[in-house]
Amino acid sequence: ETIPDNPLSENSRTDFLNSVQKIFLKIERFLDGVADKGVFQKHFKRACIEKSDTYNFLDPFEGQFNYQDRKIKLDNGVATEEFVSAIADCLSLTISYIKKELPKNVVLPTGLKSEMEMAFKRYPEIANSKLLAF
Repeated sequence: ETIPDNPLSENSRTDFLNSVQKIFLKIERFLDGVADKGVFQKHFKRACIEKSDTYNFLDPFEGQFNYQDRKIKLDNGVATEEFVSAIADCLSLTISYIKKELPKNVVLPTGLKSEMEMAFKRYPEIANSKLLAF
């Protein structure tokens, strides 16, 4: 008998982290080609700081979460669903900042939205309510 995949299992957490890391990398590489280097990092950090009142672990001084050198570091004490929700909020906010900075004729990479949908597939209620920047 197969056990249904629990969205809170360690495997799904690792899968989610890897998926989000790939999305960040795709956005970073794209932006490095059309804007100043580090644009994604700048806006993502800004979004994390803005959301740190809601999600304390995003506070850079807490040391529980970091995205640096294209790697996500997340403390095991942070609940997966809270992290998923925080990332959805921060990613949405980050993309809205980026869109304001990009020239009007530049659009985000094709396939990005579907990659985000795949990453958040185990958390459809979070994705539907928070990933509104597209």
